[in-house]
Amino acid sequence: MIRPDCIRLNKRKKGRLRIIELCAGIGQTSIALKNACEKIGIEMIIEAFCEIDKFATKGYRALHPGVMEWLSDMTKVSFKGRYCDVLLATTPCTGFSELGKKDGFKNVEGNASAIIWHTFRLIDELEQKPKIIFFENVKAMVGKKNREDFKIFEMELQKRGYKVCYKVLNAKDYGTPQNRERIYIVATLDDVEFDFPKKEVLKTFLRDILEKDVEPKYLMKSMEDKINRTNGRNYSVRVHNPSRADVAFTLTTKSRGQGNNNYLYLNDVSGDSLIRFTSKTNASLDEYKKFPIRSLTRLEQGRLMGMTDEDIHKLDFISDTQFSKQMGNGIVIPVVEKIFVNVLEAYLEQYDDFLAKEPTREIA
Repeated sequence: MIRPDCIRLNKRKKGRLRIIELCAGIGQTSIALKNACEKIGIEMIIEAFCEIDKFATKGYRALHPGVMEWLSDMTKVSFKGRYCDVLLATTPCTGFSELGKKDGFKNVEGNASAIIWHTFRLIDELEQKPKIIFFENVKAMVGKKNREDFKIFEMELQKRGYKVCYKVLNAKDYGTPQNRERIYIVATLDDVEFDFPKKEVLKTFLRDILEKDVEPKYLMKSMEDKINRTNGRNYSVRVHNPSRADVAFTLTTKSRGQGNNNYLYLNDVSGDSLIRFTSKTNASLDEYKKFPIRSLTRLEQGRLMGMTDEDIHKLDFISDTQFSKQMGNGIVIPVVEKIFVNVLEAYLEQYDDFLAKEPTREIA
């Protein structure tokens, strides 16, 4: 006897979800969407992607070898005659980040976040409005300082007919041992009722994804060496004890060399899960100075973004510096995958014609 859910799955395999990805990076968002589509039996096709960073572009092509159409700078292209079901529009966070200039969406020189206005222009140029538009950004996007900008952003989507849902989620609550809070925004053209994924008990910890043997290039002689490199600057140096470490700090674009990133002792030196150092506490560090420390390896950084080891190795041609940049700028794949499973399942249950519509004319 064939179960009803098997019949539904077979029907879904006939549908195609066409996507365009803006500010694509190396394409972690589309990997997450593809994983979600595979789980519920939908074929996904990447029509095109926009990305201006040459290293990210090469990485994208390595991870998505079948995608040939690269549109480079989204501020200089037109989407007239194009069509997609899902628009992935994870635009830069510098206008909202605590480390940035905090210009919000303002059109001022050097504010990469202002690129969002080109996103709205491209939406208006599409042959048909995408059924789903997805955004990810730092949680400060909905913070007090940026509240008015976010209202404008939300209204721009609403006046184009979209229902806007958003929530701040932390990667450590969804299976990945990294303390990474981000806002996830899903705009749907229809009044789709869906839930963001529920929190999970973390089962895989930072200690579980660490490599046993690391290359010498990741090793710093000792904590004393690290202290000397700070040149007296007052910022934290946070060091995990490898066999007790639960959750990593947020990966940044400079995850191999800056003070507030994740460092690891080669061997445990205390009963704590981590130890924090600042220039003010240097005098009390004598018992730790002799112990070697290291930075995270490429595999460890990639795993903390939810990437498979196979995909991480596809990026071996990218330098360590560029690899860390792509990880720090990226999205945590399992979180986005869980969001899309919920959204797509809800759409399929509530709208029979979700994948039935086609462009009204040939795509240019």
